[in-house]
Parts: sequence; structure tokens; C-alpha cells
Amino acid sequence: MSELENAIDRLGRAIANLRDTTGGRPEPSIINDLTGERNELRAEVIELRGQHEQDAQLRVEAADAVRIALSDLRSIAAVSAKQRKSARKKAS
Repeated sequence: MSELENAIDRLGRAIANLRDTTGGRPEPSIINDLTGERNELRAEVIELRGQHEQDAQLRVEAADAVRIALSDLRSIAAVSAKQRKSARKKAS
């Protein structure tokens, strides 16, 4: 993400430099197009960052669910082993 943000910042500086070197009178449509693209990119980076945070939270929740499920399976296996052991003792 930081590379994208750096690129967006460089684009912003380039737009400012373009304004400065042309005395603030470059082709308005070029400036507007570049500024619009920069703003769209910035919005996409913000959205991607939000999705990244959401993905990280979902991974944590999934890991917790797996831990709980494994714990439950271990408990079931332990109970089953005890029952089989008890059944073998009774059969002997």
C-alpha cells in the first residue's frame, strides 16, 4: 500500500509542479484529468486498506473458530476413547 500512496503523492507533486512551471495556466483539462485520476486512486487505496483490515479481522475470527473446533474434536475423541476403554474392560 505504501508504494501506491507514494505514487499518488508523487502524482500530486507533479500536478503542483506543472501548475508552477506553467505559471498556473496549464491546459485546464489536463490538470483536471490528472487531479481526478489522483483522487480516484487515493479513494481506491483507502478502500483497499479497509478491505485489508476487514480481511485480517476475518482471518482472526476464522483462526479462533478452528481452535474451538479442534478443542471440541479433542474432547469428543477423549470421551470416545474412555468409552471404548470402559467397554473393553466390561467385555474382559
